[in-house]
Amino acid sequence: MKLECLSSSHHASLLRFELDNRAWFERFIEPRPKAFYSDNGILAHIDEYHRAFQSGELFPGLLIAQGEILGRFNLRQISLSERSATLGYRLAQVHTGKGLATRGVALMQTHARDILGLTTLKAQVLDNNPASLRVLRKRGFQPATYHPQAATIGNTVCGRTEMFWQSANSSG
Repeated sequence: MKLECLSSSHHASLLRFELDNRAWFERFIEPRPKAFYSDNGILAHIDEYHRAFQSGELFPGLLIAQGEILGRFNLRQISLSERSATLGYRLAQVHTGKGLATRGVALMQTHARDILGLTTLKAQVLDNNPASLRVLRKRGFQPATYHPQAATIGNTVCGRTEMFWQSANSSG
């Protein structure tokens, strides 16, 4: 299992990953536009992420084993001056409950600290995703603020907890 940076070579496997898990993801987050779920939509998405990666704003990671995408782990809003970024991730439904989300978050923490020189990661978790909250807490994220009624997923209004992680070797 390894962490790879998203590239155009992942086009077919990314489309398969997103289509196979669409209903699963939409239980926890707002749906993507219909156009996303097509060859052109995925290629445009990869291109957008590649541009953001090139400008240093994003690290689009894929957790991959034996050529299969198990999950997506992204660092957004990378700020080298503030030494911080926002972590987001999604794991394929068939791979939940196996510790892979925890492992993916750990890999991103290491990448953020050792490769990018970041000391703080932020994350957001909706109330409808207690498993994600457990993963983040297990990896040392602490709650910072809570926003009730932050999102509506399906017909359910959810609160959102903002979390943060500080690297152990983050001496200013």
